[in-house]
Order: sequence, then structure tokens, then C-alpha cells
Amino acid sequence: MKQYEKHIQRWRFNSNVKSKYQVGPMILFSDIHLRNYFLMKIYRPYINRSNYEEFYNFHLSHYLTTDPNATEEKQFKFIWKLINRGIYYHEDRPFSPLSIKRLDKLEEFRQFLKGFDKWDVTVPFNDAMKEKTKTIERLEEELTTLKKEIAFYKVPDQFKVNILKVGKTPIIDLLIQLQSLKSPFDNSEVLDTTAQTVWAKILSNHFLEDGASIKYGTALNYFKIEDGFDKDNPVRKTSIKEKDRIYKIKLSKKQPV
Repeated sequence: MKQYEKHIQRWRFNSNVKSKYQVGPMILFSDIHLRNYFLMKIYRPYINRSNYEEFYNFHLSHYLTTDPNATEEKQFKFIWKLINRGIYYHEDRPFSPLSIKRLDKLEEFRQFLKGFDKWDVTVPFNDAMKEKTKTIERLEEELTTLKKEIAFYKVPDQFKVNILKVGKTPIIDLLIQLQSLKSPFDNSEVLDTTAQTVWAKILSNHFLEDGASIKYGTALNYFKIEDGFDKDNPVRKTSIKEKDRIYKIKLSKKQPV
């Protein structure tokens, strides 16, 4: 298939497609002039605002089915360049009534194309650069704000609780026991959360093990509950060995009134 025939569907005697949107003569056809045939089609009275989209999509569909490397963006750039080429041609002939009429039609179609532009093809380079600069500045401000928030909420190692001698596992066991605390009034849960990640973050963000950081992933393994668990006896990804269960949280004998 010739260069422009990929982008523009022309009249063909042997084609099953018969549409008013096809371009070019049935005889004495020249691929070199196919772009001009496309512009000539736009000048027709029956191609107007009411069917610009249908006309555009007709040729887009043709292109997407004839070129294995076709993309909507490539077709849009081709048509956009073609329309601007036609406008440039007629702008050079401002005193021709026919050129003025055709120039108005092409400008109308160009405005239609701007509404289809998903890739900023129709945006002037300087305007596009200004918009991208604004976007970059906005993102940099957001990044600065987020970095400050992270720095504020992240506890430096020198201020974390350092677990000495017994290691992290008995403390993890205590955090897990805390999840089972019941109210002495109605035996309901005291600490209500289904997010085990919260407990992992508490351990990782606020505790050290003999001066060393506790990785979040390591902490999460101790809290993460496997799917299909028994609520009363949940199975966690990393279980706590019996030798590390050295502390036990118990209700005080003196109950609150």
C-alpha cells in the first residue's frame, strides 16, 4: 500500500466499502494527490460540523486496520499536519474568494481536531513548555511537602525504643496479645483494628533490636495473618516460638468499678 493510502481511504472499484467519506476520483487516481483529495472532501458542503467526527473516525478506522504499527496518535498527527498544510497554502492567497471560503472551512475542521487532541499535538511548543514547567513546579512543591511530612513522622533511630537482651520476638508477642485485650465491662475488644500492617509499622518505626533497625517486611511477617484463618487461632506468616513467649498480659485482680 502506498504512503498516503494507509491514512486515507480512497474510492476503489473493487471495494465493498461505499461511503461518502471516501476520497479521490474513481479513475486517473494519483497517490501523490491523495492529501489534496482529502482536503477537497472537507470543502464539500455535506462534510460539516455535524459529521466531522464521523468523517475523522472513518479514516482512522481504515488506518488502524491497514497498518500493523498504526496508532491513533500517528493518525492524528498526520491529519493535523495535513490540515495545517492546507491552511498555510490558502493563507498565502488572501485575496482569492475561493481560498477565503476554503480557509474558513479548514480552520473550522482544525478547531474540531483540537477537541480530539490527547497528546498536546495542537498546543504551541511555547505554551506546552509553560504548562509542563508549571506541572513540574507543582510536583516539586508536592514532593517537598511529602518529604517534610515523612521526616516529621519518621522516628530517628536515636529516639526509638531499643529492645535489649530478649530480642524483638517477645515484644512482638506482647503486641499481638494487646490485640486480644477485652473490656472488663462487656468483654468486647479494646483495640479494634483489622489492619495488621499498623502493628508492623509500630514495631518498625518505633523500636530497635539491640541498636539495629527492624525492617518493615520482617515485622509484617510476624503480624500478617494467612488467608482462611481461624479467628480465635489465627495462623501468621512467621509464628512465635514457645521459648519466646516469656511475657503474659493478664487482667488485674482489682477490676474498675
